[in-house]
Amino acid sequence: MRGRGGFGGEMSGMRGGYGSYGGSGGYGSYGGMSPFGEGPPDDPEMRELMKQDTDLDRQTHEAAARMREARGDDRAKLKSQLAETVDKHFDIRQKRRELQLKRMEEELQRLREAIAKRNTSRDSIVENHLRELVGEPRDLDF
Repeated sequence: MRGRGGFGGEMSGMRGGYGSYGGSGGYGSYGGMSPFGEGPPDDPEMRELMKQDTDLDRQTHEAAARMREARGDDRAKLKSQLAETVDKHFDIRQKRRELQLKRMEEELQRLREAIAKRNTSRDSIVENHLRELVGEPRDLDF
């Protein structure tokens, strides 16, 4: 399904593997986060939205194929049903994007806090690393 048009508006044009509207399959060295802010693999809320997204994507394409083959009154009815499905799909996509943004904001806050803590502890971090490099025992060994 990749490469098909969609609702558009993917951030920075990034597209991925779950359905034809974006997503991400892998998790790199982003503290458990996808580089696209989709959250860690154990995020049940995101997993559910992605499942709904995939299901609605499939339903949309199947309904569109049926509609294209239909004639007369059936075609109008199927088009109306397709419009409802596309509307639901859009809503799920928006919820997923909002959750992605929320997860990205949380990760950004976590990183800011970690940097601030490291800045505060700079002298001891540098001293411990220097001791480690020259083979001296560190003050804070377990």
